[in-house]
Amino acid sequence: MTPPAEEPSQPVPTLLADELEATEVPDSELASGAAAPMVGSFVTTGVIQAVQAVIGVLLARILGPSDRGELAAVILWPTLMTTIGSLGLAQAATYHASRAKRLGPVVGSALAIVVVDSVVLIALGWAILPVVLGGHDDSVVHDARLFLTGFVPLNLVAVSMMSILNGSHRFAWFQALRLVIIGGTAAGIVALAVSGEMTVGSAAGAYLAGYAIGAVLALAVTVRSVGISTVRFNRATSRGLLGFGFKSLLSQSMWTLNERVDQLVISVFFSAASLGLYVVAVTLTSLTTLIGFSFALVALPMVARLEALAERQRMARLIVSATLICATAVSVPIFVAEPALIKLLFGDSFAGAAGVGRVLLVAGVVFGLNRVLEALLQAIGRPLESSIGEGVALAVTAAGLAALLPTLGIMGAGVTSLLAYSASSAFMVRRVSQALDVSPVTLLKPERGAVGRLRAMAGQLPGIGRR
Repeated sequence: MTPPAEEPSQPVPTLLADELEATEVPDSELASGAAAPMVGSFVTTGVIQAVQAVIGVLLARILGPSDRGELAAVILWPTLMTTIGSLGLAQAATYHASRAKRLGPVVGSALAIVVVDSVVLIALGWAILPVVLGGHDDSVVHDARLFLTGFVPLNLVAVSMMSILNGSHRFAWFQALRLVIIGGTAAGIVALAVSGEMTVGSAAGAYLAGYAIGAVLALAVTVRSVGISTVRFNRATSRGLLGFGFKSLLSQSMWTLNERVDQLVISVFFSAASLGLYVVAVTLTSLTTLIGFSFALVALPMVARLEALAERQRMARLIVSATLICATAVSVPIFVAEPALIKLLFGDSFAGAAGVGRVLLVAGVVFGLNRVLEALLQAIGRPLESSIGEGVALAVTAAGLAALLPTLGIMGAGVTSLLAYSASSAFMVRRVSQALDVSPVTLLKPERGAVGRLRAMAGQLPGIGRR
């Protein structure tokens, strides 16, 4: 049974009354208020995608399918453990920062959670990695442990501080830090390629370097913006963060599993070369999925501040429309040219990734939409409902992989992803529609003039940031 509907404007019970700040947005300013953050997020996503494409090409061509698969295994498991073990801190920090009058307790409490969480995750990871990577060489396990030890604290600091900046509508800093992380990683990868020192371990180190730079800058910017004297641990705020975070954690963990479980299973039961092919296929979906992520990053803080149902309806429809239009527009040409793109960018040894790549590209459109739907449910105080939607997808994923992977190989993993994302989308569309009192068709139907609005947004880029 689905949980009973709540009033869309009702705040989450875990928030403290004296920390809430209701901000009414005049109807005439609603669209313009969302324009700059949406365009900033979309442009940043485009730059990140371009840089990631360069990284992907360099890694594939220098390492080859087998070593590329080993690098994926080294990074994949620690990343998954960190995401699941993050306690939903990113969503909780964004939501609380969007609503809080005083950010100092949010910053201090988030950092305290990061310290404790990092120690626990590193200890668990060192015990788990030899088991899940038992089919790989000892060097892979060693590199994965080292990567985990550095990645957990760096990622949690960077993500939590960036989420506070995003939630407090300091969008320019938030997007800049996203670029810093990927830029630092790319610089390290390029340096390794030029020097001829590219190995699985050194490439993993380049990823750590990018996060180290981002974590230091994110911490410095956040503390400076709120004032170091105001940063303090607050027990009530910590309970609020953990309360909201645990509800969001189910959703975040499940969609991460839905996104990665195919690669995880391939890394355990198939060769490193098969994983390398699949990773390349996933790489060509990056632009499609990042569109969903970029608009979701805006949807949560923007909708969370709105109180009027009509404003939430219009904002939700605009963001959903923008996601579907942009994701479809970038996916169609990639779908058509996929075989040629793979041979051109990655080489003939990766040609076998084209078929599953096309299936994953279609799945990527649905996956991106799901990220926005999830953000909308969290923004209106219903993180648990997005978790249920991802639970539906996870059930379909488990059944699909068991049935299709043994017979279809990596193609079975791609088909399973498409089916799982579609099931999750159907559930969350229904729940968002009920919460916002609009029909599913109205929610998904592209708004008239949506493309024109997106173009007009470009002129507002200089205004990104908190006034």
